[in-house]
Amino acid sequence: MLPLTVNQLTCTHISKHEQRVCVEGLLCYEFENVYITHWPKSEQKDLGIWLEGSHGAFGFNDQVLRKLNGKKIVCIGVFRSALVEDSKFNFGHGGLWGYQITPTEITYYKTWHAANASFPN
Repeated sequence: MLPLTVNQLTCTHISKHEQRVCVEGLLCYEFENVYITHWPKSEQKDLGIWLEGSHGAFGFNDQVLRKLNGKKIVCIGVFRSALVEDSKFNFGHGGLWGYQITPTEITYYKTWHAANASFPN
């Protein structure tokens, strides 16, 4: 599965709703702010996609994600769009986000591409 950019995913949000997706972008991992945004920033169209903290075996590894904060990553998980559910915002801290992924995998961009024999930008 080739990764989509954040812009590509949010532009096709209706067809991707409740689907397993692969998306690449910049990770923000801070207190009350955990999301992926489009890279390069100059082409960013939306705020980004909230990353819902999974629990159990797929829970966030705080130490690893702190190291990846501000770096380009690839995220695989189930995508949801609040716009499909007739709500402009629904997800994340304060319900301020229109899109969400519940991740099962978050990997550093170059590591993911090397493991999948694709070529990073």
